[in-house]
Amino acid sequence: METTKYLLKFAQQGDVDAQFRIRYRLAFGKKALRCVIGKK
Repeated sequence: METTKYLLKFAQQGDVDAQFRIRYRLAFGKKALRCVIGKK
């Protein structure tokens, strides 16, 4: 598994796979879950 920092580097260069993985982590990662729970 690649680190988020590594993926961001390639996502900024236009790598579609890296962009998908970044979006997936934002949507379904542990931090995203905490944000949703915190807003309730």
